[in-house]
Amino acid sequence: MDNCIKYQKEKIISCFFMVCVSFFSMAQDLNFSQFYELPLLRNPALAGIFIGDIRVQGVYRNQWQSVTVPFRTSGLSAEVNFPVNDYGHYLTAGTQILHDVAGDSKLTRTHFLPVLTYHAPLNGDEFYISGSLMGGIVNSSFDPTGLRWDDQFVGGQFNPNITTRQVINQTGKNYFDIGGGVALSGPLTGNINAYAGIGLFHANNPAIAFNTDDVRLGRKWAFNGGMTIETSDWHRLTFYADYFVQKAGNTSDSAVKVGGQDVFMFGAFYTNDLQTYDTDDKVSLSLGAVYRWADAIVPVIRLDLKNFAVGLSYDVNVSQLTKASGARGGFELTLAYKNAFTSRRIKEYRLNCVGF
Repeated sequence: MDNCIKYQKEKIISCFFMVCVSFFSMAQDLNFSQFYELPLLRNPALAGIFIGDIRVQGVYRNQWQSVTVPFRTSGLSAEVNFPVNDYGHYLTAGTQILHDVAGDSKLTRTHFLPVLTYHAPLNGDEFYISGSLMGGIVNSSFDPTGLRWDDQFVGGQFNPNITTRQVINQTGKNYFDIGGGVALSGPLTGNINAYAGIGLFHANNPAIAFNTDDVRLGRKWAFNGGMTIETSDWHRLTFYADYFVQKAGNTSDSAVKVGGQDVFMFGAFYTNDLQTYDTDDKVSLSLGAVYRWADAIVPVIRLDLKNFAVGLSYDVNVSQLTKASGARGGFELTLAYKNAFTSRRIKEYRLNCVGF
C-alpha cells in the first residue's frame, strides 16, 4: 500500500512538473522595459517605421538577481527598407531573435521570427498604412539536473547525492509561431508625428507542452501608440504606450490555453539635441521613465551619437514582490544602429517616424 501511495505521489509530482514547465517557462511572453527598442516585439507592423533604410537594435536584461537565480534575456532585431515604386511604397524585410534563460533548470527559449511589412502612403508621401506578417520557429528546453524532486529529500532535507527516480522523456520542444499587425503613422501637425497600431501574436495557438498534453499558447493582442512633439529645433518630447491582452483557459475542444496576461506600459522622454548635422544624424541626450502597470517604475537614459545609440534603464519593482526584492528589479542595456543608404538620401525615399 505504501509503495502504491508513493508511486501515485511521484506520478502526481511528475505531472505537476510538466504542467509547471509548460505554463510558467513558456507561457509568459518576454517583456522589456525599453520596449520601444524592439518594435517587432510590440507589433510586427512597426517594422520599418523609422527615418532611414537600415536599423539594428539589441537589448540585454538581467532580472530578479536579488530574489532568485537571475533571469537573463537578450534580443536582436534588424530591419531593411526597400522602395517598391516611385509612389512612396515600401517593403521592409526584417527578423527578430530572442533568447531567454531562467531559473535553476535553465529554462530556455530561443525565437527566430522573420517579418515582412508593406507600407503604402495614404496622403502624398507623408501618412502611411503598414501591414505585416511574421512567422518562425521557437525552440524551448530545460535542464532537469537543476531540479529538486520529492524523493531526494530525507527527513525534510535535500540530499543531492540521491538520484531521483523521476522519468523525463523530453527536455526540448520546437514549435512554429505566427503573428501580424497593422499600423498608421505620419504627421498630425507640422511639429507632431504619431502612430497607432494593432498586432496579433500566436495567431496559430502553437502547441507548447513538452509532453503529449494538448497545451497551447493563447493568442495575444497588442495595441500600440506613440507621439513625438518637436518643442523647438533642438528639443522634443516623445511618448510611447503598449497594452497587451492574452487569454488563457480551457477551450471547447479540451485544449488548455496558457499565457494569460494583461500588461499596460507607457513611457515619456525628453530629448535635447546637443549637436546636429546636415543629415538626420544627431548627438542627443534623452532622459525619461517607463511605468509598467502595478509592476515597475523604470528610469531611462539614452545617448545618441549620430548613427549609434546606447540606452540604460533599471527596474524599481513596485509589485507584490517588493518585500522579497527590496524594490530591486534588474538592469537593461540597449544598443542601436540606424543609417540611410547613400543612394536614397532624398525625401521621397524616407518614412516619417516617431522616435528619439
